[in-house]
Amino acid sequence: MSFPVTLIDLAGAIALLLWGTHMVQTGVQRAFGPRLRSVLASALNWKPLVLSPQQNETLVTLSESMIPGSTKAQVNRFIDLLLSVDTAENRNQFVASLTDVERATESKFNRAFHQLTSNERDEMLTSLSTDKAHQKNFGDLKEWITTAYYSSEDGMRELGWSGEHAFRQYPVCS
Repeated sequence: MSFPVTLIDLAGAIALLLWGTHMVQTGVQRAFGPRLRSVLASALNWKPLVLSPQQNETLVTLSESMIPGSTKAQVNRFIDLLLSVDTAENRNQFVASLTDVERATESKFNRAFHQLTSNERDEMLTSLSTDKAHQKNFGDLKEWITTAYYSSEDGMRELGWSGEHAFRQYPVCS
């Protein structure tokens, strides 16, 4: 084939691809437009239902420090949503545990947990997990965070889920 014919074929393929993309885009907009805009707007304007902004920031940083990928999996949003429908007793216990982490961090470093360096966060997590005064609260938070993360799609995929089946039994972590 000559160069002009190849160029015309390429231009035609590009035009067909652009037209197809446009058709899919307009179809999606027609089918889901108002609802999609609403969902995207609410995601961009998300605010915690139970936690304060400071508590949410602590939870985001704490979760990511415990399980990398927790921020992407939006563990904080899932936990906040669960807390919003949980009992007042469980909500209060969660907030008390988070407050314990915040106070212990302030006491040790004179800064909020999310302001610590990576090494300082690791040191703080070790301290919280070994100090008898903080072990229960730390354990409660760890349970909430790990359960939320491994309930997410990212966490399930990490456990071996391919999206094609449900687990009859969850695999044992080693």
